[in-house]
Amino acid sequence: MSQTEHAEVTIHRLRALGGDWMEKIAEEVFDHRVTRSRLQAFLADPTRALVIAAKNGAVVGQLRAHLILHPDQGPECLIENLGVSPAQQRQGIASRLVAEALAIAGEWGCEGVYVMTEPDNAPARGFYAAQGWSDSTVTLYDGRLMPPKTPS
Repeated sequence: MSQTEHAEVTIHRLRALGGDWMEKIAEEVFDHRVTRSRLQAFLADPTRALVIAAKNGAVVGQLRAHLILHPDQGPECLIENLGVSPAQQRQGIASRLVAEALAIAGEWGCEGVYVMTEPDNAPARGFYAAQGWSDSTVTLYDGRLMPPKTPS
């Protein structure tokens, strides 16, 4: 795990399971419960990165970066599911998580970076606009291939 320090919050690229950090995740950092098996599979994939922010031994922020390869253009990075505990918001944690994701994208040789958020998520839209990112309108369709399994 590499880290960058700033005040009491440290930013880490989680590379392997270890420690007890999964037991100390602040509210609203992840959308769903993190399971050991899903996390292990995610971390084993070299085209994925999990960046976390820790404070006083607890995870207070996270985002995921995904390397996207194309047959007709250079690689891109999808930054997904940025989450910071409400008690820790507006302290620069999200900006530091994104900066780390951009560093990872650079290491991957990415030519572009993108992020998605819901149209009615005004805080996220404001955050990304403040980062200097432009807004593009896209219609996303989603669906399920199979019923969700009970997490292990």
